Amino acid sequence: MTTNKHNDTSRLADIAASRLFSSLKREYVLVGRRQVKSRHAWLIIGLMAGATFTLALVANRSGRFEASRASELNAIAPPSEEMRDLDVLKKESRSLRELLGRPNGGQQVGSSSTIPTVSSQSSQQRSSPGEVEAALLDHAKKRLDIMERIVEKNPQAVLAESLSPDERNQYPAAVKNEIEEYMTLEGKIDIVHADDFINKKSTTDYTLVSGGKGYKLYLTKEISGRLLSNSTVRVRGLRVRQKIAVPTGI
Repeated sequence: MTTNKHNDTSRLADIAASRLFSSLKREYVLVGRRQVKSRHAWLIIGLMAGATFTLALVANRSGRFEASRASELNAIAPPSEEMRDLDVLKKESRSLRELLGRPNGGQQVGSSSTIPTVSSQSSQQRSSPGEVEAALLDHAKKRLDIMERIVEKNPQAVLAESLSPDERNQYPAAVKNEIEEYMTLEGKIDIVHADDFINKKSTTDYTLVSGGKGYKLYLTKEISGRLLSNSTVRVRGLRVRQKIAVPTGI
């Protein structure tokens, strides 16, 4: 009698244990050495499968990964024409100063002092005044050509790269004629406003007539107040041939 009761108790315990383990199997999944709920496990498995599938789509047949759209957009674009011009302008300015002996305390070209060495020659070999002046004139002309192009779109850059009046005065007269110049002019201003309805753009051109000559004005700041054509104005700016970069308003 005691034996049967013991067997019944063991059988009931086995049934209870079996049901408990079945319940645990439904609710938990063993991952490594940790148990997580089934719904969490399936979420993790789904995310891993999605990531693997995405990588498979990106990879090409050779096993390498294609460049993403983001990397294409972030790729370094080739320099614009204006950026190339600015780079050349800085190099020409540096050459112009080096030929004069600047910034290392050089001497006046054409004076009785020692003539500076042309940078392409050795430190012992000296150039004649005529050779140095010809090299200066060549660099000055190239530099002014570039400035004349840049000033139309970026007058601020031209102002930043300009030589000071003291620097300009150190060059021979022929070279100074090919170097930008700060000056103050007074005259009548002509204003032309144009609307491009097709490209949805508008432009305003300013021309100063002074001493019988016309100078195109390129402003770095907006004009304050109302300015009418044929008004008499006084302009202080940097002259680049027949173009003037104006650092302040009119």
